[in-house]
Amino acid sequence: GGQALPIEVDVRNENQMEAMVQKTIERFGQLDALIHNAGTVQLSTVEETSPKRMDLMLDINLRAALLCSHFCIPHLKKQGGHIIFLSPPLTTDPKWYGKYAPYTISKMGMSLTTIGLAEELKEYSISVNSIWPRTLIWTAAIDMLLGPDGKSKSRHPKIVADAIYEILKTPPGLI
Repeated sequence: GGQALPIEVDVRNENQMEAMVQKTIERFGQLDALIHNAGTVQLSTVEETSPKRMDLMLDINLRAALLCSHFCIPHLKKQGGHIIFLSPPLTTDPKWYGKYAPYTISKMGMSLTTIGLAEELKEYSISVNSIWPRTLIWTAAIDMLLGPDGKSKSRHPKIVADAIYEILKTPPGLI
């Protein structure tokens, strides 16, 4: 029942990100929510991860979340709204850092961004949350990591969309 404006962007490119936000404002007149769902994954140690892949994970998982927030915040401040990231609960469990430090650090950076922005923006009735399913959700990343069996071991992405929709139905500033 909603309206969408599909815009293809490279989330590493700040000019494209700024243009995306401007096109959204031009089309709808305001911005109600930012849902940052861009991400990349490689589950490998620091030694096994090429510097180029480290940069990619940090750029897409962490920097893009900050960058998109940067361009959306001035518009969200006008009437309140929501920022939602797909990032995990904070953890210092060594099992995630010892085997997958580059990826884990990039995702934990998003989780810390959630905490920081929630505090920074609370006076403007902007709710900032992260959502992270406790079960596998079928995506291209699951196909890459688990192969052909990945889809049968995963839940449908609709479950994440439904959870985000429930958050968006809650007035900003209440969660």
